[in-house]
Amino acid sequence: MSIRWRLALLYAAGTGALLLLVSLVAYGLHSREQYEGLDESLVTTAEHFMRNRASAETGAGPALERLESDVFVRVYGSGNGAGPSEAPDPALTPLEVLARDDGPASPALARIFPGGGIEKAAGAFATARDPATGKRVRLYALPAPDGQLNYVVTWKSLSSLDQSAGFLGTLLIGFVIGGVVAAGLGSFAVAGNSLRPVAVMTQTARAIAASRGFSRRLEETGRPDELGRLAVTFNEMLASLEEAYRSQQRFVADAAHELRAPLTAIQGNIDLLKRKSDMSADEKAEAVDYLDSEARRLSLIVSELLTLARADAGQKLERRPVELDAVLIEALTDFRPLAAAHRLELKKVEPALVAGDRGRLKQLILNLLDNSLKYTPAGGRISVGLRNGGSTATLSVRDTGVGISKADLEHVFDRFYRADKARSRDPGGSGLGLAIVSWIVDQHEGEIEVKSAPGRGTTVTVSIPLFSAASS
Repeated sequence: MSIRWRLALLYAAGTGALLLLVSLVAYGLHSREQYEGLDESLVTTAEHFMRNRASAETGAGPALERLESDVFVRVYGSGNGAGPSEAPDPALTPLEVLARDDGPASPALARIFPGGGIEKAAGAFATARDPATGKRVRLYALPAPDGQLNYVVTWKSLSSLDQSAGFLGTLLIGFVIGGVVAAGLGSFAVAGNSLRPVAVMTQTARAIAASRGFSRRLEETGRPDELGRLAVTFNEMLASLEEAYRSQQRFVADAAHELRAPLTAIQGNIDLLKRKSDMSADEKAEAVDYLDSEARRLSLIVSELLTLARADAGQKLERRPVELDAVLIEALTDFRPLAAAHRLELKKVEPALVAGDRGRLKQLILNLLDNSLKYTPAGGRISVGLRNGGSTATLSVRDTGVGISKADLEHVFDRFYRADKARSRDPGGSGLGLAIVSWIVDQHEGEIEVKSAPGRGTTVTVSIPLFSAASS
């Protein structure tokens, strides 16, 4: 079931429940008031005739009067004879009324509300059927207060009140049904109009999914409601998806380009070895060395691509207490033979215990050192230091290399991004080293900062929180 139908049914049900409650209360209170008004008229009439019973008694039998309000009155004296032949008889005798002492004549619904009721003095009420018409009659019997066998009985037909109550009930039922239908239709129309932007979003999303046209946007109407904000958020999401899709396309294109170069070189040298069977041993050794170099480069690119793919998949590093100063010394020991043509200096190294992955931290340091080595001419200086700041460990790698321009500085962590000068100096690099460094720093909840200028070298600073028992 659609949201539109559910909203319409929900509003209709809520409106129906409210209308039903109001109708029941109105019906019950109105009916009770009408029936209690009739009872009050019976009591008032009976009391009036009881006060004047001496003049109403004939001595020969009961006296009958009919008031303009359709209230019949019979005064019973001590004679207890039959009344006038043209007068109707009450449905019950005074003693039968007093013995029954019925409750209210109003519908059962009117009796559930608190309050109400009238003072009936010493008399009693009864509700009976008129033998002649079969319709309900309300009777009230009031005995004389002096103990005499004198009674006043007043009664009135309930036919008009019963018909009025029935008509009111039917009217209210129609009112509730009509209100529910009107509320359902109105809410269905309003919900359709309100949810129209959602339908547009759905159509746009389907079109984008089919065509991958992430450049499309929803029309923003400027509405200050939830749907207006949803349209803005949807457009922001589309912009983010467009950027991610373009980045993915660039990544795939760059990866294909980077992989094609070593594969082409390997394939060319293999073809050369196949064609020239008379190659000298030195030429064959040179070709094999070149193949080995390109194969290693290809393996490195694939390994780094795999690392970044796992990072994109949300891989989390398992972090344990690691002595970062020991990892730094180990990385420098492994790296020193590669930097024989450079001056590798170790600045002050302070003990620093961090929560991290030892292997990835070593990879971070080696990538930074390798990046400095590639972009620093022979004879240049590369200095490394580690400082314990009390809450963070700060690793710094500084070189005297070619530096990075301001335009390139903001892209140094992009995958496969390398400035033109860097490309000319590093034909064998993959352009993924600093992207991996950035991921490792993020996994260790750290921060990385790069400061550089063309011809003035580069300084990379990495800050990682120190290990604490509370954080573990």
